[in-house]
Amino acid sequence: MNLKVIRNDVSVISGINLFADLKVLLKTESPVCLDVGANIGQTIDNLLKAFQDPCIFSFEPSESTFKILSSKKYTKRVNLYNYALGSEAKELEFINYNKANLSSFLAMDQDRENRFRKVVERSRETVKVETVDYFLSKKGIGKIDLLKIDTQGYDLEVLSGGANALEHGLIRFVLVEINFVKMYKGQASSDELLSLLRRKGYYLIDLYEKERQQNTLAWCTALFGRRD
Repeated sequence: MNLKVIRNDVSVISGINLFADLKVLLKTESPVCLDVGANIGQTIDNLLKAFQDPCIFSFEPSESTFKILSSKKYTKRVNLYNYALGSEAKELEFINYNKANLSSFLAMDQDRENRFRKVVERSRETVKVETVDYFLSKKGIGKIDLLKIDTQGYDLEVLSGGANALEHGLIRFVLVEINFVKMYKGQASSDELLSLLRRKGYYLIDLYEKERQQNTLAWCTALFGRRD
């Protein structure tokens, strides 16, 4: 195996290690984070490794996945919620696939470029949906250091539900998954996500966790910061 060694100064943004870069950007060991689309706690675990005392609010709508998540013995600074965040308060049908990290409010696109088009649907359930703006108001949270969104094509809906917080700079950084291939029916396009965040005063810092398909970028995680 051929390896490339890259020098990485941990005191500056590298664009290589997401959580190392977040430590540089957030400049606190106690960031307040909204983790939307928690799955079984991958982001929670990484935040707990990267920061000494983060305050995390995590949302996972799937009942079966939430049972796994809630079985973990997290500190009191990790708050778990068995519902979703979206563009408005309502109840909505959620699709559980046999690969839990692919579960979504959206049906799988059957286009040939979607490598997951044959993933089997396991069940459907009706789940509660609230908004970022309502949650922050209800909890009396004045400032969020990081809003992370990984909702399998539903990301624009989550951002829309946080329009007020984004507009008024209550969210310092946004971490959102962007798909460049057809994965879900009705998924938000990269242009829509970039346009909304740009209108709210956010700029792209870098792309992380990149997945390629036939030598093209298929999806990635994009980190945005606000221009103040």
